[in-house]
Amino acid sequence: MSAYMWLLLGGVAIAIVQLLAKRRSFQKLPDLDDGEFVRVYKHGFDGDDAAVIRERKFIAKVLGVPHRKLRPNHRFEELSKLHFDVGYEVGMSDLEDILIELRQRAGIEEPLEFPKTVGELIFALVTVRKKLGVEE
Repeated sequence: MSAYMWLLLGGVAIAIVQLLAKRRSFQKLPDLDDGEFVRVYKHGFDGDDAAVIRERKFIAKVLGVPHRKLRPNHRFEELSKLHFDVGYEVGMSDLEDILIELRQRAGIEEPLEFPKTVGELIFALVTVRKKLGVEE
């Protein structure tokens, strides 16, 4: 085998090991069912239960993570350490773009500091979608 082929195989092996390690990292987090998620969420934020659950699932889908692993107090910085890959970074960028677009459509002018936690993002999405009269 050529040196190029060995380098290619080594790169693929490293990528596979990283992927498996990340999946295991997320699997170590305990599941949080929707009812408990809403209960915890409501300690700091307002929002219709169904809308909160819908946004949690939407965020999880965009980020490529199991929705039952997300908690309102999860900081995106912490989640990236558990699930950092190109797909996660693209998902974070997509979430930021979606929030910016929704805010523009709603006529919200003040500068956006992207939410630091899952709960903050859910609150922002629920609030702006309610103002627009739209769901996901």
